[in-house]
Amino acid sequence: MRWLRNIVIGLAVFLVLVAVIGFFVVPPIAKHYLVKGLSEQLGRQVSIADIDVNPFAMTVLIKDFKVMEPSGAPVFIALDALLVNAEYRSILR
Repeated sequence: MRWLRNIVIGLAVFLVLVAVIGFFVVPPIAKHYLVKGLSEQLGRQVSIADIDVNPFAMTVLIKDFKVMEPSGAPVFIALDALLVNAEYRSILR
């Protein structure tokens, strides 16, 4: 019975770690690297208001995504929300 208890505790700790990392750690890091990388690659200023990650549903919601013109004044493209569904079923389709 001790091994079963250890397995259950291990799974609970793993799920808590996945939740904490997915909900709180990944979004600010992803936002930083997305803005930096896209700005460098496109040669335009890129801004993202917020990123929400759901590690259990395997979805990423990018809010208020904007790419500016090279001069920086007008907006080239703007999206209120961009939903990325990374479930294995949608990847296979």
